[in-house]
Amino acid sequence: MNNHIFRSYVDNITQQYGITEQQMFSDGKSQKDVEPRHLFFYLCSLKEISIVNIQTFLGERGYSYHHVTIRKGMDKINRRVEEHPEYDVLISKMQKISSKALRNNV
Repeated sequence: MNNHIFRSYVDNITQQYGITEQQMFSDGKSQKDVEPRHLFFYLCSLKEISIVNIQTFLGERGYSYHHVTIRKGMDKINRRVEEHPEYDVLISKMQKISSKALRNNV
């Protein structure tokens, strides 16, 4: 599957936002809580990773998100990227797949 990609995205996002994985996938509804999670969904969509695969990855870690929730998160970040070009730098930074994630996936 795409575990090394998922792992790298989680690592990149949690480092960027200064949060833990548990915080990233918590039920928090504030913008501060939601944006990292939506960014994860969006990055996966850029790699054409299916929502089912995202759900499987998260389910293996004890997190459950409905298909519609993931799709809405992708769409929200997509709109933000279109409206605010400064997000391009963040997206580019977050897309980097770390060798650490590759090693941990083996």
